[in-house]
Amino acid sequence: MITDDQLIAYLAGRLTADEKARLESALAADPAALRRLLEQERLDSVLRLLHAPAAERLAVKDSILAVVRSQSHQATVRDVMASLRPSARPAPAPSPFAWLARFWPQPVAVSLALAAVVALLLFLRPWKSANPDLANQPPPPTPPSHSPPAIPAVPLPQPRLAAQWPFAPDSLWNTPIGSAARFVPVLGAADLSTGILIVSAQVAHPIVLASTNDPLADFFTAGQSAPFITTHLPKAVFTTPSASGTTLLILPDGVTLLELNRFRPAGANLQAEIIHRADLRGPGIPPQLPSATASGLSQLAGSLRHQELATRIPHVVGAVIPREILGRKSDGTAHVWPALRSIAENPNLAPRLDPTGNLHLGTLLAIPPSIDINQHAPPGTPAHALARALQDYGLLIKDSFNGFGFGEWEDAGRPHLVLCADDPWASGDPRELARQLAPLIRELRIVENHGPSHPGGGGAPRVPVVIPPFGNPGPPAPNRR
Repeated sequence: MITDDQLIAYLAGRLTADEKARLESALAADPAALRRLLEQERLDSVLRLLHAPAAERLAVKDSILAVVRSQSHQATVRDVMASLRPSARPAPAPSPFAWLARFWPQPVAVSLALAAVVALLLFLRPWKSANPDLANQPPPPTPPSHSPPAIPAVPLPQPRLAAQWPFAPDSLWNTPIGSAARFVPVLGAADLSTGILIVSAQVAHPIVLASTNDPLADFFTAGQSAPFITTHLPKAVFTTPSASGTTLLILPDGVTLLELNRFRPAGANLQAEIIHRADLRGPGIPPQLPSATASGLSQLAGSLRHQELATRIPHVVGAVIPREILGRKSDGTAHVWPALRSIAENPNLAPRLDPTGNLHLGTLLAIPPSIDINQHAPPGTPAHALARALQDYGLLIKDSFNGFGFGEWEDAGRPHLVLCADDPWASGDPRELARQLAPLIRELRIVENHGPSHPGGGGAPRVPVVIPPFGNPGPPAPNRR
């Protein structure tokens, strides 16, 4: 059993390299101890606040007093935690398990400690007002705006790399909204006023690039004695955590994608429950691009790639939604083209779906052309880049999720649309981006005539389709099947 003394020594950096390695190995198999470690890390953050310099405590106090009377407890806790990370203070080295904290709710210990801080600050506020010396002081300076600066346009890559901008020019994912698109409101339990959440694709479904310098290995699937494929296996496949249990491996040729589900090392090789293979130069939908997701649509499709928020998003945006707002149709299904399936096939989950909703897996939404996005998202900003993509190309529901234990989603107010980006912080704070986009997210409508014969609703494309050719791929990966 892992003791509290061991956890404290670990956090304090007092363990030797061997002791640290043994403890981290034990933590991986002890969820209760890992939770205690995360609680202690966050409690330490609160205690650091209480011992911080007066100037920093005053800044946090002002931010708390500004919101405590108008926000929920969860929102107050979130803002206080944000105040604990001043930009001028160097960040500590991340714990090997720090990424797990994003998927757990705030611990009770942290909530109690933060409540004590808030209570203390509220107690001090009347004393300050009654003291004439302090009451006559000028108000603190207005903090700088968090609005992102204007970003100069950057030309799209020539030629393009399949890992950064995948799929054929006529792929659904590269097709703009058409002039014949018919828009209908979102019905049922789905509430677009909850806004969006932008999460890290490298946490949800890591993308790992293989090179010819990586060792060759056999990839096996469950129950198969012959390898599914023999190819290069980077160490990062095993050392990069995946919240979904899925890692996307792009082989050295730059165009072959392997989706690895619930995998583990098998000596020098890899054993996975499921392996799917696809060519990133194809249409990007089943059956050419299969996936083990609830919809059959790849998690790679529609993700926001590096620097797209800082330049332009020239493709359909993919999103996932909570299960409880997924609409169940009269025939008992909950998916439309291009999705293959949904959780409605599960008799235990089907009753939980919304029988009044029209948001299904595979549904395409877009901001109608009558909406002036410039009123809410100034050109040259990340908010405008994403808003423009939602109007020009639309947003496709590619999967559903169970929010249990998804702390980041809970803290954001349970938004009904979750997007993935390679680096959500590349163009500023994604929470600020979500706030700026909230009025436009409410304008999203379903493209009801979106289908295989007229993707995007058909008609003339809203924007010119200018897609650079792929670069020259390397040699294909060796394959034994």
